[in-house]
Amino acid sequence: MQKEGVKAILVMDFDGVIVDSADEGLLTGFGAYKSFSPKTKLFGGNLNLDSFKVRINKYRMQYKEYRYYRTFLRTALDYYYILYFIDKKIAIKNSSDFAEKSKKVPIDKNKFVRKFYSTRNGLMRDDFQEWAKLEPVYHHMKKLISSAQGSFYISTSNRRSTILKTFRHFGIKINPMHVFDNMSGLDKRKHIAKIRKIENVNYSDITFVDDQLSHFLNVRNLGVNCVLAGWGYVNSEQIKKARRIGIKIANPQNFIGMIGLKVKSY
Repeated sequence: MQKEGVKAILVMDFDGVIVDSADEGLLTGFGAYKSFSPKTKLFGGNLNLDSFKVRINKYRMQYKEYRYYRTFLRTALDYYYILYFIDKKIAIKNSSDFAEKSKKVPIDKNKFVRKFYSTRNGLMRDDFQEWAKLEPVYHHMKKLISSAQGSFYISTSNRRSTILKTFRHFGIKINPMHVFDNMSGLDKRKHIAKIRKIENVNYSDITFVDDQLSHFLNVRNLGVNCVLAGWGYVNSEQIKKARRIGIKIANPQNFIGMIGLKVKSY
């Protein structure tokens, strides 16, 4: 808990912490992937806003595989690897295996990332209301953000514009300059260092919440308080490893007690 009189700073990831964007990521990722692999038979070779729910129900095993592989995702590029592995029936054992096999996949990385974001922008432009249904805010997070008394930041590999549009849609307010996105770099350690300087606090006054264990390994030696979002895209292996190295595991019920921010009564 935060000491009395000390400024509490909360830094959170976006996808898998604040919003459940797994379905939105699949839809966007598939659209980008199909432009590179037009003959793919994944989800019957077609996935769009109108058919999304029907398709994932029809191709349940592929969807189940996607949800499993989603726990290994780090950046937008990983959507290509995830769909490629499912498409080619390449088994993945764990995070290390995913990282190693990804290195061997032939792909123009920058071209795919550009296609991913242009695909997302097109989906948002075509029918934002339907798109937003695939990226709901976790209920306990909406209440927390709306009532938190302290400084709140986002550190993400997503895009600021997407986050601000999503927040506006769900009635959540945030200072746009408190969103550190992939245009600010992908290194969350650097994001946190900038936030500490802005707020003029010690690293120990910052609580960092993410659902990717790998992100903690790069920041924990700064002295920040690390909390793994157990409701996000984490698997049992990652949770066990987090416990072994002393990272707290949060769930919707105990989260407020871990983060050090005072909140108004709901």
